[in-house]
Parts: sequence; C-alpha cells; structure tokens
Amino acid sequence: MRPHGETPGVFLGPHTTIWGVLAAYPFLAEYLARYRPDLRSLRASAEGGRWSRVTRLSDVAERIDVPWRRLARDLQDEVERVTGHAPPTLASLGAVPADDRRVAELQDIAARLEEGGSLPQLAARYATATEGLGDLERAALDRALVAEAREARAVAGGGVRDAAGPPAVTVAAPASGHPLDSLRREALQVRRVRDGLSAELERLGGSSSRRSWREAAPEVARLVARLSQVERRFRRQHQAWFPALAVHGVKGPEAVLGDRQTEALEWLRRLRLAVAHDDPGPVVENGSRVLELIDDLLSIDELILAPLAERHLSAADWAAVRQLEDGAGWALLPPPPPWPAA
Repeated sequence: MRPHGETPGVFLGPHTTIWGVLAAYPFLAEYLARYRPDLRSLRASAEGGRWSRVTRLSDVAERIDVPWRRLARDLQDEVERVTGHAPPTLASLGAVPADDRRVAELQDIAARLEEGGSLPQLAARYATATEGLGDLERAALDRALVAEAREARAVAGGGVRDAAGPPAVTVAAPASGHPLDSLRREALQVRRVRDGLSAELERLGGSSSRRSWREAAPEVARLVARLSQVERRFRRQHQAWFPALAVHGVKGPEAVLGDRQTEALEWLRRLRLAVAHDDPGPVVENGSRVLELIDDLLSIDELILAPLAERHLSAADWAAVRQLEDGAGWALLPPPPPWPAA
C-alpha cells in the first residue's frame, strides 16, 4: 500500500472507473460507505475489482442522485484530508494550473495533428506533455480530451443553429454505400454490442457465483464473438482509408489508431480465451479493458479519421476506398450497396 503522502495520480472525472479510483486511493472505499449507505458494496469492489472495473463515477453519481461534479469534489476533499494532496478533478481543472496547462497543450497537439502537422514534432510534444503520468492518469486524460472535443463540437453546432436558425447551406448526409455512411452505421452496431456486453459484465461483477456465470455465459460468448468482428473494421481502415489519406500526406489517423487497434485486438484475444476457459473473473476484467479501448477507438474515428477524410478525399478517392473496403470484407454490417450508385 502506498504511503499516505504519496500521490498515485488519477483524474477524478465522469469516466474514471471506481476500480481506478480505489486502486489509487483504497481508503475511499470506507469513505464511500459512509457517504451513502447504499455504497457499502464498494468495499467488496475494492477487493474483487470486477464490478468496479465497468462502473464509472458518473454511474455512481446517477445511482445516488447527486451531480457527478459534487461527488468528484467530495472525493477530492477526502483525498486531500488523508494524504495532504488534492487530486485533479475534471470538474475544476482551473484550480490546478499545472494540469490546466497540460490539457491546453494536448488540445493544441490534437488540433495540429488534425491539420496535418509534423508527426515527429507532435510526438515529441506529446511525450513532454504527458511525462510523469501514470497509466491510469494518462487513460483518464485521453478520455477527457475526447469527451471535451465531442462536447465542443455539439455546442458549436447547437450555437450556430440557435443563433441563426436553419443553416443557409445544408451538407447532405453521405449516401448509402458511401464509406462515411458505412463507417457511421457500423459504429452504431459496435456500440449496441458494446452496451450489451457492458450490461452483462456489470451483472457478473456484482455476483461472481458459478450459477450467475452459467446463466450469463452463452450471451457473453455471443457478444464477445460479435464484438471480435470489429477486426474487419480495422482491416478496412488499414487497407483502404489510411492509404487513401497517405496519398494526400495525411498520416495522423494511422499513427493515432494503429497501436490502439493492435492493443484492442490483443485484449479481445484474452477475452475470448477467458470465455473459453469458463473463468468469469478474467472475463470481467479483460472485457472492461476491451470496452474502454473500443470506446476510445470509435471516438477517434469520429473526431479525427472521418473529419480528415471528408476534408481531403475527392469523389474518385472515395470510389477507390469503397472498392478496397469490399476486398477487406464485412462482418458487423452486410455489404453496403455499390457507390457511386450505377
């Protein structure tokens, strides 16, 4: 156990898992049990690390009907009382100047990457900006940046509509069969499978009996097999999307997605083995990591890959991408109709 004076480093934000919080600050299990009586079960989560791996602070806040920002602030105060060091919270980064600067730096790096900036230079800046962060803190920061970027886009779009009414120029949605349409429809399928598996893992994490596993195993196995088909999505990106963008000198998406996709496939392999070995503990733990990686990859597709492709690829490029995608094959979606339409 860490000494109380040592700060293990984790952001307290809506997507921070209970497992991450308790791994960094084990004493918070007792605090949460006192915070609300219906959180006493978190003591067992601190030991088992199962249900807690798929439950986030926002989930707990919703369960006890308090704003997640208030819950994060109360946890921050308790950590500071015990250790003397207040962990940063995404609810009040302005009160933590060092981390505020780090977030701003990473946001600028992401923007320059999207604009086609030098990968070696941006990689060096990223290494400097994240120097000294632990795995938990880096993962939390990555998810926070993705969430902030998504929220900023939503707010910007809503602000324009509210201020000006219907836009003067409407950009038509991609036609059926267009690679962008297929990318987005497939993402919806992945998220449906992800949500189903998340629900099964949460139930298993709360009860690890052999009976509960026997009842859940067939559905878990089906969902894991279905989610494993995301490999075809990755393959199409490598064989069609990334080469088409590289022709235009745009290599950022491949650099950002490549290693994460490899990691996701490795964790999927471990998850399949855990299911095959009939071992619910590793199923929950490996599954939780898989779901985190899938969430991140889908967000990167939406925030970096699709916008850059829309900006740089011509109609001829999209036609070539579509042909190459068919060569890689489909699984989560049936083969889309031809594009451009005959």
